[in-house]
Amino acid sequence: MKIYSVKRKTIPKIAVLATGLTVAILAATIHPTPAQAFPNKQAECTTCHGSGTVAGMTTAMPSTSTPAAGAAYTVAITISANASAGDTGYWIANSTAAGVTGTTTGVYGGYNGTGALSYTAPMTAPTAVGTYYYKVWAVNGSTGSPATTTNFCLFSITVAPVVTVPPTTVPPVTSAAVITMLSPRHGVPGSTVTVTGSGFGALNGSVQFGDTLTTASAWTDTEITFVVPDGNYGRSALVSVIPADDTASNALKFRFDRVRTAQPAGHHHSFADDPSFRDRQSVGHHDAFRDEVGHSALFGLAKD
Repeated sequence: MKIYSVKRKTIPKIAVLATGLTVAILAATIHPTPAQAFPNKQAECTTCHGSGTVAGMTTAMPSTSTPAAGAAYTVAITISANASAGDTGYWIANSTAAGVTGTTTGVYGGYNGTGALSYTAPMTAPTAVGTYYYKVWAVNGSTGSPATTTNFCLFSITVAPVVTVPPTTVPPVTSAAVITMLSPRHGVPGSTVTVTGSGFGALNGSVQFGDTLTTASAWTDTEITFVVPDGNYGRSALVSVIPADDTASNALKFRFDRVRTAQPAGHHHSFADDPSFRDRQSVGHHDAFRDEVGHSALFGLAKD
């Protein structure tokens, strides 16, 4: 009977204890502990710290105001000091230009017990082109402390469209050197030629004669003298000037004179063998001379 009496008195106490524990768990579920602005929690800071003020209390400066689409950037956050020297933290939410708080960016931080007044928050720019606004909440002081301050500020970024810049077209390099005359414009290898023009420069360069580079015997900015080098050039060769500090000039043609070779014994001279006769500009001279020779021959035969 005694044992039964003890059990009878103990059971109600256990029931009361279990009932109380259930109520406490239910109360904790309905009214959870407010979230703070520390790395393991995130919420709008007014949940625990009030509405806060704006002017000059918190600053947020993005590392770039025009990040590329999807690019990483940072935000330098400065929190004002207060008399409590308590905990500090920050939370960044999407916003409007008017400062209306939107969804969280998932970027928040803080250090319990350190009281740091500056942070560098990592951010990632949206991938769509446009201007975006963000609201940075900052807290200094422990929950419930009368010295706790909650402040916020706004910052914005603009994701600009990618502009493709066409490659720069480099204009062709032109030389300042210009040849106006060769004197003489014809001759043979070993001939001395004077090149007249402008922009040759004060320093000696070289003369391009056909495929051969030759050195000038005299050089000024307007006149160059050189000797025609030996070589197999054909009937003519192009002459250009290459100043010491510039590109090649324009080119003028130098013509080679025909050299008459000695004729073997017994060879009868022909008018065709005489270059001066063949190169005459007036065909009339040739015809008149031919008629004159033919007339004399004819007259002699008649006389005989």
